Amino acid sequence: MKKALFFILLTGAAIAAGAQSVSLSYNRVDYANGDTIHFTTDEVEPMFIPTLNNSDTEHDSMQASCTAIDADGMQVLSLCAGVCLAGNVSPVFSMPAGREYTQLFVDFEITTGDTGLFLLKIYSTQVPNDTLSVYIELAFTGTHAGIAQQDNRPLSLLPYPNPAVGQLHISYTLPEGCENGRIVMRNLMGATVREVAIQQASGTVTLDLSQLSHGVYMCGILTNNRLIGVKKVVVM
Repeated sequence: MKKALFFILLTGAAIAAGAQSVSLSYNRVDYANGDTIHFTTDEVEPMFIPTLNNSDTEHDSMQASCTAIDADGMQVLSLCAGVCLAGNVSPVFSMPAGREYTQLFVDFEITTGDTGLFLLKIYSTQVPNDTLSVYIELAFTGTHAGIAQQDNRPLSLLPYPNPAVGQLHISYTLPEGCENGRIVMRNLMGATVREVAIQQASGTVTLDLSQLSHGVYMCGILTNNRLIGVKKVVVM
């Protein structure tokens, strides 16, 4: 992390020089151009979800990137803005004038590292100097091995499409020795919003999402009083 601090000192002035129509907040705290956001998580695939706001009187066509500066054992899996793209660049998205935008998600993966530093840029595709840049200092407090790795279980869980609109299909395989369980979908507060029993070792179930609010949910298999194979699902 020390070498990253030197990088910040060298680049801070250049970042602060840009003009921006977009502003950013996280957990109801506003961050200015060049600020550092401390993001602490115990998940091996955490998702960073800022709130953006467009001060222009017209909508803007925007894009985002998230680049690792000092992140051994950590990486950006995908950036989502309406749809998800693998890698560290988001799809182009429209920022409504004078309104919040909450559909930008940065999906990280943590394998061995405990701390990492990333540079998140949100920029106009039409005005080159209309750019907001903030640093994300990612601190991991959990264990690096997931449940499936710890128990050496041949389980699988694949929710699709993701992001989902209206319906979510979930292809699954239960761990060896389990004949039944439940597919459980929870919001980020831990409340169960959808649940369906499964009676076969493998198969596909469909969940109705039409009454759910837009946002991020966790979907997993509940068996033997344990929630395993957890995946993030974005509902649009």
